[in-house]
Amino acid sequence: MPEKKLSWGNGVLELGTFLAIILGTFGGGMLSAAFEGWPAGAGWVLMGLAVFGLMASCVITPVPAADPAHPLRLNFVGELFNQWRIIRRDRVLRLAVIGNTFFWFLSALLFLNLFTHGRFALNCDKTHISYLMVGLSIGIGVGSVAAGYLSGGKIEYGLVPLGLVGMTTFSALLARPELGFTGVLWHLAALGFFAGFFAVPVNAIMQHRPRREDKAGILAAANLISSAGSFLAAGAYYLLRHWPHDTRMIFLVGAVMALGALVYSVMLLPDALLRFLLWVLTHSFYRIRIDGRDNIPEKGGALFVCNHVSFVDGPLLMASTDRSIRFLMEKSYYELRWLNPFARALGLIPVSSTQSPRELIGSLRTASDAIRADHVVCIFAEGGITRTGELLEFRRGFERIMRNVDAPIVPVALVGAWGSIFSFEGGRFFWKWPRKFPYPVTVRFGRPLPPNATADETRAAVVKLINRL
Repeated sequence: MPEKKLSWGNGVLELGTFLAIILGTFGGGMLSAAFEGWPAGAGWVLMGLAVFGLMASCVITPVPAADPAHPLRLNFVGELFNQWRIIRRDRVLRLAVIGNTFFWFLSALLFLNLFTHGRFALNCDKTHISYLMVGLSIGIGVGSVAAGYLSGGKIEYGLVPLGLVGMTTFSALLARPELGFTGVLWHLAALGFFAGFFAVPVNAIMQHRPRREDKAGILAAANLISSAGSFLAAGAYYLLRHWPHDTRMIFLVGAVMALGALVYSVMLLPDALLRFLLWVLTHSFYRIRIDGRDNIPEKGGALFVCNHVSFVDGPLLMASTDRSIRFLMEKSYYELRWLNPFARALGLIPVSSTQSPRELIGSLRTASDAIRADHVVCIFAEGGITRTGELLEFRRGFERIMRNVDAPIVPVALVGAWGSIFSFEGGRFFWKWPRKFPYPVTVRFGRPLPPNATADETRAAVVKLINRL
């Protein structure tokens, strides 16, 4: 699937997977009851299902090998280490593989605990225990579809910390001793819902980040590693079950693990938390429509050149693409004490017209180096926020950035943002009532221009995007 549909596709796939788990849970109970004195009968039913699966697999559309020259290695352990070397080179991909393993470890641990908790803590029969499993599975399926929808046609890293916050909260709430069957059922469904928020972007990252020729091997390695995580969950459950002899404490351990994963992910990828906060801001106050997303390079460096109409232009752009964007930011704002930690976490590049020539060239060179390192850099070429709503003349600093840089220039137009509460209108930037809520804004990405495009040519491309009906 194309990158813009990966999150949606993973959401649908996760829903189908956990619907199958639900049907399997009920089916297993029915087989157990129907063939209680004749277990071979259940075996024949399962064999029939396996044959049906084999027949279904035969009609899967064949696709050509991505890397036909890759040799078949019987030493799967050696191949696993080779794939891990490739994974380790990409920090985001490595964290996604670790996160996927953590997801299946925690899922297996909680699934195992449901049997014991339902039997001894809630005094449930087999049927009601299966209801608990169904509640968790439905939550994951619905949460996965919701995550795919809320991702808005991109891989939304910001949903990862949101999912971990929910997993931490509801795992901890499940440890309450006064919680009855109904309360446990609803808490499990909520836990599963937020687990879907975590799983969808993690899966999409693993499918999108590798090179085409490496993708199959990396996904195979990731599945093997996650299976090992599920296997280790059985050992962890055995240890936890015998100490401290309380199934509620296993839920609490799960909450501590989810909290640890949240802290770990925020420390290593702080922009993921900031993307979540900005995602909430932009989707609460604005209704964003995106045109021309296919013009954004999926990989490699690029320079976005955008008109500047409000103080939230940066968050609006970040909410429009899953590419991490390094903005050039006015140095006086960059150095504000309350803003500087966030600016550093997002990798913003301070620049100012009052800098000495050497400092200014240093800032522009930093932007050039970032593009060469396959980052996306964005510059608001007008040099300031428009106070009339009209596009100002473009400064030529970005021409210096793109000198000897082999990457495209992508013209970007923010349409409709001028007049919002964060733009300059009526003689002031703030303290205005919004005309509409949520405020409609369109973000348009134009066709990439060559790296030697001039300021006049780039401005003409942005004007064309603004005036397009």
